[in-house]
Formats: sequence, C-alpha cells, structure tokens
Amino acid sequence: MDFDTILPEEKKALQALARRKFSKAKEMKFPSPESAEQATPETAARYRAKRIAARVNPKVAVDLCCGIGMDAIALGREFKEVHAFEKEPEILACARHNALAYGADNITFHSADGMKAELHALKPDAVFADPSRRVHGIRVKELHQTRPSTTEIIPLLQRNKIREYAVEVSSGLSPASLPGGCEKEFISLSHEPLCITLYFGKLAGAERSLTLLPENIRMKSSGVPAKPGKNTLQQFLLEADEGIASMHLEAELTSLIPEAHPLEENWWTANTSIQSPFFKNIFEVKARVIAFSDLTAALQECGAGRVVLRMPLSPPQSRQKKTSLEQELTGNKKLHVIERNGEFIIAEAKTETIPSNYKPVWNH
Repeated sequence: MDFDTILPEEKKALQALARRKFSKAKEMKFPSPESAEQATPETAARYRAKRIAARVNPKVAVDLCCGIGMDAIALGREFKEVHAFEKEPEILACARHNALAYGADNITFHSADGMKAELHALKPDAVFADPSRRVHGIRVKELHQTRPSTTEIIPLLQRNKIREYAVEVSSGLSPASLPGGCEKEFISLSHEPLCITLYFGKLAGAERSLTLLPENIRMKSSGVPAKPGKNTLQQFLLEADEGIASMHLEAELTSLIPEAHPLEENWWTANTSIQSPFFKNIFEVKARVIAFSDLTAALQECGAGRVVLRMPLSPPQSRQKKTSLEQELTGNKKLHVIERNGEFIIAEAKTETIPSNYKPVWNH
C-alpha cells in the first residue's frame, strides 16, 4: 500500500483499517489515506452487488464514480460486464490495480467523468453511484454537497431513461430528506452506521429497510402503526442498532419482539434479557441516581471497580470523570453509567456486541 508520505503511526493504523475492510488489502493501492477510509468495505460492496444483480438480468452494470474500485469489483462478480468511470487519473490507476488484485477481468475502466457518459450506448441493466462525501478533505453529508452532486446524479439517470439504479448517500440523513419513489436502506456493519442506499425501479423492495452486516439480516418497513404512549424503564436496558430509529422501524421491531418496549432514540427496555441481532448492547439495571455526586457511593454498593461512561462529554471530560470515579472504587465489576432523562443508570453489560468506547471506522 502506498502510504509513504504519512507518519509511521498513521501508516500502521491505516494498514490495519485496510486489512479490516478488504481481503486483498496487502495487494491493493490507495491514492491517499482518506481514500482507504472512504472506500466501501468489501463486505458491504459484495452484499449490495448481489442484491442489485438478483433483481435484474445481470449482464451490464455501470459504476458512475468508481473511486478505488471496490464497488466495481463486487459488481464484476455478479454481472458479465462492468463499466467503471473515474475522472481522476491517480485514483483510476489504483482502481485498475485493485481490480487485478481481485482477479476482476470483466471491468472496463473509463478515464472520464461518469456524469458525461453515453449511457444509452452501454445499455446497462443497472447503474450504481457512490459520489464522494469528502470535499477538500472535509466530510459532507447533504445530497447537494457530494462530488458529483447527488441532486444531479438522479435527474441525469432519469433523463437517460435508466430505470434500475442505486445511489449511496450518508447514513446521517433522515428518510424525510431523501427522494421519494425509492427504497431507503440503512446498512450497518458490525453495528456501526455505514450508509444509506437508495434503490430505484425493480431494485426497490420496500419503502424503508435496515440491513445488518456481516450477518446479512434485514428488516423492512411493513406499514405497522407505531403504538402511542410512554414506556418506563424495566430491569433491562437494550441499545438497538441505529438503523432502527433512523428508518423509523420501531413498530416493526416491537411486532417482532413484543417483550421489548421503546424508550427514546436507540434505547429500549424489557423485563428479560433479550437476545436479538437488532440489539447491539444489553444491560441489566443495577441502580439509578439523580445527582452525579451520588454516583460514587452507588457504584461502590454495586461492586464496581471500573466504569464505562455513556454521557454527552468530550473525550477529555470523560477521561477526567472516569479517573475521578475509579479512584474511589474497590470492587471487581465493570459497570456502565448511562445518562438519560436527567438521571444516571448504573448497569452491567450482559451482551456487548461492540464496546461502548469503540471508535467507528466504517462511517463515511
């Protein structure tokens, strides 16, 4: 990998990131550290390519802005022929190299702006676009901010009478802010938000959906009405995958698991420990206090020796408070302190799909 211009520590971290995202990481090339961070993880690219190919006659696919090539490579496994466009020569060279690393010999790379492609001549059965959400090194998420602009990509495909197409957008957008007439699929990878994919034409299968990778577990909107009313905290506190709230799938999750009740945002509650792939963390409530000054005594009574703080604090603030609390603790348990609705909940993790202090690497 070509990261020779960055510091050794950063290079090591990026190489580790690439290994987590790509099975051929050692053989791949990236034009910049940001490209490795932004590139679609192989697991997600393969899942999406399979989904797209399953709904069309998989002969010809087009990737309008292929970047380092992972989506084009994945499409090449499912379609007989792929045309991939990239206007930046250095990025295109990496995409060609990466295709060779994966043995993808059915991709035609075009050194051109995909927005100017003669799509009618290619006769694609499906078109995919993942426009860059980094502009001058800064992450962006709004549709008009991407490069090329998502607000221009969709009309372009419609003018070219392309019916089956998919466009990746930021996971930070709400369904209400996205175009109509398509399926909005929230994709989580190891319970970290990855992206939302918009599927048009025959590629769509629901209004809204959530897909959990690598398990390939899916939940889609069904029109089930949400139940009104507030729920009170019970013995267990459950942290749902962020895609449930983002795609407004609370009613569907309640229908699937009637024992679980929504509280707010990603938090749910139940009287029993519920094992479900849609919950990434499950906590048993041990104590509740109103004032932060009462936390130390409550933690001591619960046998805590270490704490994980789930509070709206900056990293330095969190470290300072954690150190201050742990200096007074003599127990051997690792307990979580979760701040919600003006109180502090002391809880013990029964299932931790991901550590609460885990830093996402997929987000882009």
